Amino acid sequence: MDPVEFDQHENGWRSLVGKIDEEDIATLILKYIELNADKISEYNKGKVGKDVFPIGLLYFHAGQSFGYAGTEYYKIAVECFKKSYDKRNECWNVYVNGTVAFLEGDKNGLQAQIMVVENSKAENKKGGNIGILKNFSKCLQQDIKDYEKAYSMPTKDI
Repeated sequence: MDPVEFDQHENGWRSLVGKIDEEDIATLILKYIELNADKISEYNKGKVGKDVFPIGLLYFHAGQSFGYAGTEYYKIAVECFKKSYDKRNECWNVYVNGTVAFLEGDKNGLQAQIMVVENSKAENKKGGNIGILKNFSKCLQQDIKDYEKAYSMPTKDI
């Protein structure tokens, strides 16, 4: 499968959600990255801007699956999230930082990321997933550390 099909389509890794454990999904995503680096590079050859498939997105989804798997997987989730930065997208990087802060229980760090998105001059701040970050913050304030629960809460975007 090409990287977009593997990551974004229903017949890719998403077809396994609810059928196998989340840590197994995350491991599969990491294995795909390992075995398909050349395929990802070939897919991106000659593409620019939004047509480029960011390999970081695969790392982000692996991090999410590790996060869903439970607190014992948060350390490896953080490692995956930290590989998902996109130098072209400030709000995305803030979202990644905020997610890491949540998993590490860093209330102040998370609040700082929320402020960065709120003060951003970016045209589309939704890329910073402000609603999710605010839910993460509410959960930490209530001593809720369950990533899946916090991520699944309804959001109110700006």
